[in-house]
Amino acid sequence: MRPGAAEGERRELGRADVLREVKKGLEALGIADKRDERALLREAERVFAEVDPALAMRAVRIWRDSGGALTYTEALEKAKEMGGEAPEERKMEETLRCPQCGEILRCPRCSWPGGVEGR
Repeated sequence: MRPGAAEGERRELGRADVLREVKKGLEALGIADKRDERALLREAERVFAEVDPALAMRAVRIWRDSGGALTYTEALEKAKEMGGEAPEERKMEETLRCPQCGEILRCPRCSWPGGVEGR
């Protein structure tokens, strides 16, 4: 728990939180080129700029769950369609990496986090 936070207190989501989750998603997808990463972050910032941060966070979760197959705009539209009926909010998982080589670990069945193969 962070210092000064009361038990059970929820912190207000902000734009920086949304972009942090997008960056985690890009890392999980294995985007290594910094220019590509910056371009994708700018695009996310543009798409999510005028959107409520809670809705933007749902869209980022949808985008990450798709393995990057959806654009940010498509994920945002799906989040809007779901409205208040969003699936149970779950904590974003940290990217899992091998402790020896640093390789991103992938699910052998569905290729999580990088794709939807096998589905």
